Amino acid sequence: MAQLAKHAERSRHEAGSWLFRCGERSTQALLLLHGIVQIEDQLGRPIAELRGSTASASDAFGTDSPQLTSARCISDVLCLRIDASLLEITLSWDQSSGVEVAEIGGFGDQDWIFRLLQTRTMQELPSAHLQALFMAMHPLDVCADTRIIEQGASGDYFYVIDEGECRALYERGPDSEPELLARFVGGDCFGEEALISGAPRSATVVASRASRLRRIDRANFLKLLNEPLTRSISLDRALARISKRQALWLDLRADETAPLEHSIRVPAHLLRSRSEQLDPDREYICVCENGFRSRVATFLLQQRGIGAFALEGGFDAAIGAK
Repeated sequence: MAQLAKHAERSRHEAGSWLFRCGERSTQALLLLHGIVQIEDQLGRPIAELRGSTASASDAFGTDSPQLTSARCISDVLCLRIDASLLEITLSWDQSSGVEVAEIGGFGDQDWIFRLLQTRTMQELPSAHLQALFMAMHPLDVCADTRIIEQGASGDYFYVIDEGECRALYERGPDSEPELLARFVGGDCFGEEALISGAPRSATVVASRASRLRRIDRANFLKLLNEPLTRSISLDRALARISKRQALWLDLRADETAPLEHSIRVPAHLLRSRSEQLDPDREYICVCENGFRSRVATFLLQQRGIGAFALEGGFDAAIGAK
């Protein structure tokens, strides 16, 4: 809880003010440190009273969204506000696994764990997977200009940036300037494509400055992170969702191929840089030639909070054979 408190912010409220109203949406949970708060139902009737530094204020409140009750300050109040998802995940993890976040890895500062816990990817993993995942991650300190991944090499590790910055480059040849594909900063991940597809590394990743990374080997990545998060879908189910306008095709194939109806075309090698153009409220069914890049794309979009499925077998097996 001490580590969790580092990610909370204090807020002061005057007597008579509202911490939240019934029906409001919020992503934060509250912990009462000082003062008196009255909880009221939808009709404004008092149903509970919380007093700072007593048992009544030992639990977080205001975690529903939309709020089912209202909270009014009876006196001046001092609260801690913290991301509700982070609080829920951390507490359920500690309770189910018996392991404190601060015990994992023994690397000193554990802020990197809390940053990861707030991502959509980690929030969808079971607590047991989270514990095993963080235990399997190892630190890697690199100097500026260190080549972390070499284009053309086999995939061995998945990386998370704790502190620092890296850039992904596509190297066309010794006589050509490398093309900048992406920049990665603290909290960003890279290296998943070769691990999922089994293909050689498609780009070189270089540290832009001195950086600290966390990495996990291919076997643990596939077992603990990729398998739980990469969702596949059959052609029949995909067509049903498309026809009901519940999803769109995300066509990852090259531009010269004929487009699919009800689709958005984003060639696979451009998806990372163009993912911000996708609607996070829509669901996408990724399709490529053989299904390998679709699985990579699904994992990438899930990381960014975008719902996605990979079409089983890819275009050639599922659609091209029809």
